[in-house]
Amino acid sequence: MYRLTDSVFNDDNFQAVLTDFDMKILRAWYSPKLRSGMSKAEVSAQLPAIFGTGGPLTQDTSITPPAWKELIAVALNPGYGNARRKAAAEKAIAMAHAQGWKDSRLAFAYFAHARLLVGSDRVAAVSEFTKAAAIWRTQPAGAVYVAHIDMQLAALSLANGQPTRRCASPKGRSR
Repeated sequence: MYRLTDSVFNDDNFQAVLTDFDMKILRAWYSPKLRSGMSKAEVSAQLPAIFGTGGPLTQDTSITPPAWKELIAVALNPGYGNARRKAAAEKAIAMAHAQGWKDSRLAFAYFAHARLLVGSDRVAAVSEFTKAAAIWRTQPAGAVYVAHIDMQLAALSLANGQPTRRCASPKGRSR
């Protein structure tokens, strides 16, 4: 469920409580206007009235391939070692681009990669964090993700001895 930025059910664990999107889905799930056996077209016709909007949901509902999820799982697991984790994150980014994703899945792959680069190449980490933040700025509830990245960038600035800079590499070096 990495594609659902604005949901507590997203596998990235950024959301801690039910979001507006989650509440919208729960309203549909329990709506008396829907019943077992309805066709997709019948359900789709009821959704605007259930949601109180003139249109359908705006979340990307394309399937996330299991291979991408496995790459992310490897990238996030410290038991695999840094080289394998970085390779998995890079492959997840490449796969997201190949799928044409411009949503939270691509952003999360950049985020995972950035986290792995913090200890070895801070300049590259900043670049990856910046790419992720740019995508999340366009997503529903993306502000939560951007705030988390801003915290990471602030920590890097502090570690680089430049607490007044938004995001700085230490005197031009990559570490």
